[in-house]
Amino acid sequence: MKQGTSSLRSDEEIRAYYLKLVALDSAYYRIAPDSLIRSQMAHHYNSLAWYSIITQKFGNVKYYLDQSLKFEPGFVYPQANLPLLLLLQGDYSKAKKFYLKYKDVPFDKTHPTYKEEFLENFDELKKVKIKNPDIDKIIRLLNSEN
Repeated sequence: MKQGTSSLRSDEEIRAYYLKLVALDSAYYRIAPDSLIRSQMAHHYNSLAWYSIITQKFGNVKYYLDQSLKFEPGFVYPQANLPLLLLLQGDYSKAKKFYLKYKDVPFDKTHPTYKEEFLENFDELKKVKIKNPDIDKIIRLLNSEN
């Protein structure tokens, strides 16, 4: 596990890596529940959610996002991934509400607002050839002035 994801060749392999990593995190957390492991668990669960989304294995994504937020409540990335999950699962109206509510909210140092993160997520989906007719509608909403 030390080499990280750089040696892995596919999103499927990366997803499997994070699945194993959260299992190890959970075992370690039972022994030493400190703030560092909580933060790592939050990041690993969110990465597992992301790679589950882009490999279109949606079954446990909501659980992974919830776990990420459980271990680090202020973590912005799971919040940005939730509407994407909703959108890809066909719940356009819920996803739309979330996208519009958060689009202008500050995000982090690399993305001034959620909007930039949302748009980057859509770019990543294009790279892995995930298509959904509602994505273009959300992109237009995010780029509109309203």
